Amino acid sequence: MARMLIVGLDGLNPELIRDWLDDLPNLKRMQQEGIWGEIESTIPPHPVPAWVSAQSSRNPGAFGFWSLRYRDEFYYDLPKVADCTIKEKRVEPLYKILARFGQKVAVISLPTTWPPPKIPGGYSVSCYMTPQEDTNFTWPTSFKDEIEKVVGKYIIDLQAKDYLQMNRQKLLNDIHIMDSQRCALLKYLISKKQCDFVWLVLTGPDRIGHFCLNKTSVDKELLHEYYSWLDAQIGEVCAA
Repeated sequence: MARMLIVGLDGLNPELIRDWLDDLPNLKRMQQEGIWGEIESTIPPHPVPAWVSAQSSRNPGAFGFWSLRYRDEFYYDLPKVADCTIKEKRVEPLYKILARFGQKVAVISLPTTWPPPKIPGGYSVSCYMTPQEDTNFTWPTSFKDEIEKVVGKYIIDLQAKDYLQMNRQKLLNDIHIMDSQRCALLKYLISKKQCDFVWLVLTGPDRIGHFCLNKTSVDKELLHEYYSWLDAQIGEVCAA
């Protein structure tokens, strides 16, 4: 099997990409050399079922949750969090299928990977659903110490109550650090760990999008600065 890399850009705005495409040389090259188009989301278009559908090729009717929470069976008790455990009970995600066929697989910050999935012979770094940074957020558990040697103290996510109130420059800096760590980790998994398949999700586009849209007017200057930086990161990842 040829090596394969999936980079998910959570919350990326396709309209802004179209407007700024000449300023984004790497995304422009990918559009010109690859396949580019709009696809339908899940019904409802919520990120949790959408990401699970992307991982499993099944619609929400197969796994039975339509948002971050779900109700078990037919009981109207308190809803439960749609985490990795219930996902893997109901559908088989791509990373498990590939591992079953002997591929060396890694996932980084892929939504609904808390608790971190136990991928045979592979690696996982859990997503924004992780309750706290001192929790064991990797598989194997020893990989957490290895990550710290590669990228320093790992940032799982920015807290909404913090980043929505941040100074715009601090927010941009924090997102740069967070996404840079993920990109560095991806390169490490490709070059040092020799993974056959890596699925990385960057949450920076979503976090900065919420910040900019939370204002009385959209801060397109900040978005453009981040999108240009993100395009450069994608170029480096493709060259790795």
